[in-house]
Amino acid sequence: MAEEKGRRLGRYLVVERTARRLVVEARGKPLVAVGVVWGTVVLIAVAVAPWLGGTRLYIAVATAVVAAGISLLALYFVPRRERIAVDLEIGEFRAERSYLLPPRSHGIRVPLAAAGGIRCRRRYWREGPGVEATRWTVELTGEGGEVWRLAEGDVEEPIRELARLVAEVAGLSLVCE
Repeated sequence: MAEEKGRRLGRYLVVERTARRLVVEARGKPLVAVGVVWGTVVLIAVAVAPWLGGTRLYIAVATAVVAAGISLLALYFVPRRERIAVDLEIGEFRAERSYLLPPRSHGIRVPLAAAGGIRCRRRYWREGPGVEATRWTVELTGEGGEVWRLAEGDVEEPIRELARLVAEVAGLSLVCE
């Protein structure tokens, strides 16, 4: 099987693909989100002119405090990098997410022998009229009924292609729901 470096599958990028190994990465942009928040704060501060005193100063300070909270939440919850690896040489699946604040990494390692198949499915939420979301996920299913989420996206086709690649390299069956 030929290598396909640099191929995009939605927000994921194929870093390495051979007959025995697949590495796919997605990079998040938490610093861009923080930059947008603080850019908005600067615009609000300029608009209310806190240097003139009075309640305008309190508005600017309150906006900065709210922006600091939103910035911390973005740095805590938006992953900096997501990485999926299927490695037949060592016989395992790996899915890792790393975050900026605090510097941490969450991941799973599943032995290839424990895997039963790959599942691509649609998850649909509806909270009320006009409030709905559709997410597509790639999941690794275990022989004992365990399920591990490998990837998630908003668009169907790239996620289906990613599921097909993972199933092809791992040599597992693919079920799309």
